[in-house]
Amino acid sequence: MKAEGRRDAAGASRTGDIFEGSLSMRGLKDLVLAQFPEGHPLREVILAEKDRLTPAEFLAKMPVWFVLLSCRA
Repeated sequence: MKAEGRRDAAGASRTGDIFEGSLSMRGLKDLVLAQFPEGHPLREVILAEKDRLTPAEFLAKMPVWFVLLSCRA
């Protein structure tokens, strides 16, 4: 997962940072598409998430994702 698009004081865009208080889910979604079979609970839940989450939302969801990681499809 990667946070994107924050601008520093000089106005230069930097990838890897938080943009307007949200994190991109694109990298995590790409990972579950590549690594988990269709029908796996973690894959289905991650793909159903919004494309951007606040850091608080992301952290609140992590315990559920860890439980789903141990499930079998």
